[in-house]
Amino acid sequence: MKHLWSIICNKLIVDEQTNNATLVDILEEIRIKQEFLQGRKEVPMLFNFVSLWFIENIDEFEKETNVSIEFYDPKGDKLNDFEFSFALPQRKKRVRTNIKFDRLFITSSGTYNIKVKQDGIQVAQIPLEITVI
Repeated sequence: MKHLWSIICNKLIVDEQTNNATLVDILEEIRIKQEFLQGRKEVPMLFNFVSLWFIENIDEFEKETNVSIEFYDPKGDKLNDFEFSFALPQRKKRVRTNIKFDRLFITSSGTYNIKVKQDGIQVAQIPLEITVI
C-alpha cells in the first residue's frame, strides 16, 4: 500500500454520493498568543489529519498496515504520537484515513514536523509553522 498524501485541516467533508472529499481550512501556519498558553505545553485545539492511501498490488488487499503519526517540535524532540492499523477490503483501490485530534503540544515558535510512518518506515513529513506572539 502506498501513501499518497497527508494534510492538516480543520474539517473534512465527504460527499455521500461521490465519496469525494472537501478539505476545509487547511493548516499551514498557526499563530497563538503567549497569554493563551499560560505556561502550558498542551493546548486544546481541534484539527483533522487526513491521508490518502492506494493499493499498488493485488496481493496487498486485506493486508493490515500499521501507521504512526509523530509530532516533533522545532528542536526535533518528539512530543506525541498516535498509532493505528487498517486493512483495505477487496475491490477498493484507495482509502482515506481521517484522524481527529483535540490538542496540540507547543514548546516554542518554529517549524514543527509531523511524520507519517507506515510499518515503521517514514513515508511523509508535513511541516507546520507555529508562532507564539
